[in-house]
Amino acid sequence: MVTLNILTEQINRLYSRYLDKDNRKLDNREVKLHASQVINTLFKIEAVNGFDPENAIGTYDFTREEDETFYIQLTVSPILLPKNQGIHRVYKKGCPWEPYVPIRSGDFDIIQGTATEYIEGHVGYYMDGMKIRFTKQVPEQISVKLIVNDPSKIGDDEPLPVPRDMESRVIEGVFQLLGMGQISQAELNSKNERVISNERER
Repeated sequence: MVTLNILTEQINRLYSRYLDKDNRKLDNREVKLHASQVINTLFKIEAVNGFDPENAIGTYDFTREEDETFYIQLTVSPILLPKNQGIHRVYKKGCPWEPYVPIRSGDFDIIQGTATEYIEGHVGYYMDGMKIRFTKQVPEQISVKLIVNDPSKIGDDEPLPVPRDMESRVIEGVFQLLGMGQISQAELNSKNERVISNERER
C-alpha cells in the first residue's frame, strides 16, 4: 500500500515535470498535510468513540461480485481486532441505518443456511480472507465502514488506508488544494502511471 512519503514523491515528480511554470519548490510538509486532508474527505474519516485514539473509521465503497456466493473484495485492510470488529459496519450504499448482520466465521450452520432463524429477514455477512461474503443477494453497490489507522497520525513510511485505484484521486485533490490549476483525471492517471513505471524500472 502507498505511504505518505511515496505519495509526496509522486506529487513532486508530477509537479516538476508537468505543472511547474515558475520553478517553485513544493514544501513536503504542506504536501503531506494536504494529502491527509484529502484522504479524510474521500473516505469520510471519523473518530472511534471510546477506542484507541490512533485509529479511525473510514468509509469505502465496493462493487458486489459473485462466484458461489455474493461477495465484495476488500482493497484496504482493517485493523485486526477480535471477532472481526475491524469491520465496523456493512450496508447498501446510501443506507447506513440498515446494516447487514455480522456472522462469526465459525458459525457454519448460519453461513450454510441451516440456522436461518438467526438472521431471518436480514442479510448476514462473514469474512473469508479479504472477501466479505453475504448470505443472500445484495445490491450492486456496497459501503463498508472499516477501523483503520488514522491518516492524520500515521508515520511517513506506514501504509495509508488508501486503495490503489484511489491514489490518483488523492494526488488530484492535493494539487487542487495547492492551487496548481486543473488537471484532468485521465491525464493525471496517465502521467502518474508513467512516473510509477519509471520508478519501478530503477
